[in-house]
Amino acid sequence: MTTHDLKKATAALLAAALVAPQGAYAAEAAKAVAAAKAPKVEAQPAPVLFRGVDVGDDSVAIKLSGRAAYDSFLTQKPPRLVMDLIGVKDKSSLRSVPGRGAALARVRSAQYQVKPRLITRVVLDLVRMTGYKIGVNSQGLTVQLGSPVSSEAVAAGATLPAAPAAPTAPRMPVPAAPKPA
Repeated sequence: MTTHDLKKATAALLAAALVAPQGAYAAEAAKAVAAAKAPKVEAQPAPVLFRGVDVGDDSVAIKLSGRAAYDSFLTQKPPRLVMDLIGVKDKSSLRSVPGRGAALARVRSAQYQVKPRLITRVVLDLVRMTGYKIGVNSQGLTVQLGSPVSSEAVAAGATLPAAPAAPTAPRMPVPAAPKPA
């Protein structure tokens, strides 16, 4: 656009502003100012709901309403597997369920954090240190406890061996990350 075209466009806009009723522009300007001053509220996705656990022999099925990210870690004294379910709201009425099997003593859950983001914590109280494997399925997550792990290996940051068990449900495929162009 040339300078001459810019001058012509500005003149046309000024002429239109002078001809139009003043009230119309004042109302539009007030709306624009109010919208600019209003706090921006980002739409939060609906949280995934935690609906409880099903306990099997050295296994736990964590029931969720959808997919959720999670963090997990082991503690040595007392031996526990802790899972933080990120973006998950606790809707379960049970807080503690007795464990079954050689390694699982009890499973507990609670709403660990509400702000700045929802986190539901599920704690597997263990009889002894053990390896574990976490799987994802359409109903939530599965945790399979497996071969014993020494506390020295955990302290050294060793990778935990996966339990040699058949999956309890079919797994959902994880989409591959897009390749950069």
